[in-house]
Amino acid sequence: MAVLGETLERLRCLSFVPTNTEPELASHLENSEFRDIVMTLQSQWQLEESLKMLTEVHQPISMITPPSGNSKGHNVTDQTLDVQLQMISNTRQLCRQLRDESDSLSIFHSHTSGDQAEQFLAFVHSLTEMTESTYRKLSCTVEDENSQRSLIADATQREKGADQDRSNLQEQLNSELKDKEDELGVLVDKFAKLNRELQDIQSKSAVETSVIDKETKDKVEKATTEHKTVMERLTAQLAKLEEAVVTMAHDHGEAEKTARKKKHKLETEVQGWIQKYDEDMAKTTTEMEEVQTNFDKEKAELLELEEYFRKIDAENKRIKEEDRIIAEALAKEMAALKKVADAASTMMKLMRGYMARKETAKLKGKKKGKGKKGKKR
Repeated sequence: MAVLGETLERLRCLSFVPTNTEPELASHLENSEFRDIVMTLQSQWQLEESLKMLTEVHQPISMITPPSGNSKGHNVTDQTLDVQLQMISNTRQLCRQLRDESDSLSIFHSHTSGDQAEQFLAFVHSLTEMTESTYRKLSCTVEDENSQRSLIADATQREKGADQDRSNLQEQLNSELKDKEDELGVLVDKFAKLNRELQDIQSKSAVETSVIDKETKDKVEKATTEHKTVMERLTAQLAKLEEAVVTMAHDHGEAEKTARKKKHKLETEVQGWIQKYDEDMAKTTTEMEEVQTNFDKEKAELLELEEYFRKIDAENKRIKEEDRIIAEALAKEMAALKKVADAASTMMKLMRGYMARKETAKLKGKKKGKGKKGKKR
């Protein structure tokens, strides 16, 4: 696992190294004091250029089994192998330097801007997935492996079901495509029919257009002739009107002078009236200011008097309210006294009636006693 991790780290570092010479990158690294990396990188570029030249000039040669029976080919194979071995050694040294100087990777990353070889990145990605898969297999137990196998079996079963659904959907799609093709054929026939009708309409329209163009041309020629006649008549009228304008201008010259004199006289009179108006307005303004002063003074006095009478009215209102309250209280007392007097009078009437009835009863008793005594005699 450590070897795989180190290999992945080296490959990630190499993914940022450009295969072609980049003077700007070398200058940037040299300015950042990574001179050892610059020297190794330049050697790498030179070796890659040499290998590219050897590959372009000669046919691809196997690195393991050189061709036999040809001394020239044998020399080329040895030279290519030598360059490849130098490149491997130089690449290892570059990887060690990039690993030791991790700050230089930011410069490579900023310079590449994501323009890395897609195949190389795919290789690194595949190797990373293989590393993770190996690590999972090494770290998982038998139970986990059995669980994963069952999950894989379930996934395989679902995949088969999905394939069956896909085939059913494909058949349904083919059927619908056939129906759509039939509909499309009908629509194509309709389009052809409509296109023929359109061509007939266009041919008829072309004939009608030619007739209309001829009629329009005749009307334009007639209108042009009439316009020319009208223009000649209007030109003659314009010449007459211009002569009349000259005559009228000469005739109205004197009238204009008289009007200007009259205007000047009226302006002088208006100026006098304006000056008189200003004087009258100034006098009126002074009188208005005096009236306003008197008005303000009288208004202040009026406010004082209104305040005074407001207080008097409030006092009178308060007195009236008190009198009303006293009158109501007296009325209530008189009503109460009247009730008491009425009650006393009623009681006295009842008492007198009672006394009268009592006396009457006594008198009746005496009369009865005297009668009995007389009879006994």
